[in-house]
Amino acid sequence: DLKGIQTGLSIYYSEYGYYPFNLQELVDSNYMNSIDLSKFSYTRCDADTVVVAKSGSGFKLDGDRQTTELTC
Repeated sequence: DLKGIQTGLSIYYSEYGYYPFNLQELVDSNYMNSIDLSKFSYTRCDADTVVVAKSGSGFKLDGDRQTTELTC
């Protein structure tokens, strides 16, 4: 599920130039399949940076860079 979210976020960012305010926007915009979003933590640090986590693992997207740092 994390990989699907990452892919959806990357596509969304490449098309709009910013990350969505929440994961539901990805589902509503058809950038990812509907999943149980309550299992994930999503933090939009700013228009170019988001952090997604689930049970202590996850990723940070900063524009086109990805890291495993889970803080803004």
